Amino acid sequence: MTERPATSDEKAQTALRAQLKTMREAGDDGDEALNFTIAQNVLREELGDYGPGVRGYVMDNRTRDIVLVHGRQDAAHAALNSSTIIRQNRSLMRTMRALMGLHIVLIGLVAFLVYRLLT
Repeated sequence: MTERPATSDEKAQTALRAQLKTMREAGDDGDEALNFTIAQNVLREELGDYGPGVRGYVMDNRTRDIVLVHGRQDAAHAALNSSTIIRQNRSLMRTMRALMGLHIVLIGLVAFLVYRLLT
């Protein structure tokens, strides 16, 4: 029994798994790099790098221009949202680390006070 050829979706998934594995092995598995790699994989799949690309659309020039502008607007919005979320996450991580440090200092202070009261 012969194997059926892989579909473009399967080829894209295989390529993405390989790219993610390479990233993890290189230690480059942060959220930003992960998002970029997935987006690049989707783009390459739609351009037909893994098989037939997207089908052609029939539309007049005005409609085409509107679709392009909206696509760019959506991309800009997504990029800005992503950068905002990443920045907020970094801020929250700094705050969490500061609170953990304060927590450790308070535990140490309580332990010291208990020790002084018992001796």
